[in-house]
Amino acid sequence: MALLLVLSGCGEKEEPATTGPVVQQTTTGTETTTTSTTGQTDQQLVAAAATGFLTSANAAAVCDTGVTEALIRTAYGDRAGCLAARMPQSLAQSAQLSDVQVGQGTATLAANARGGTYGSGQQVRMTLVRDGTGNWRVDSVQSNVPVGP
Repeated sequence: MALLLVLSGCGEKEEPATTGPVVQQTTTGTETTTTSTTGQTDQQLVAAAATGFLTSANAAAVCDTGVTEALIRTAYGDRAGCLAARMPQSLAQSAQLSDVQVGQGTATLAANARGGTYGSGQQVRMTLVRDGTGNWRVDSVQSNVPVGP
């Protein structure tokens, strides 16, 4: 009878249902890869944010949620300057990313942007940061391309 009681206590315990978004993390060495509820990794989200900054014609989206306030102040002065600088003819038509490095809340990458003010190709270095809502935003841009109005 004692054996039966021991076995009945060895079953799986009941866990409450998960109520929030499920985020998976994989750690290899010093790098952590986070997978969002959309199924995208941080590396994919960083790449999308960087490509959007370089190519997106949706100026309001880029200026409001795609870049940090610090970048708006240093590169454009204010939101109006950001919007004015994002004229379709000034945007890259393509961007090839490389050297994407994602850490805890920050990421860096290189991009070869073509078209618009980038001409036949310009090397761009970018730093992105994760904001309080989990979105990746461009925080700094280094290139020989003039930024702003």
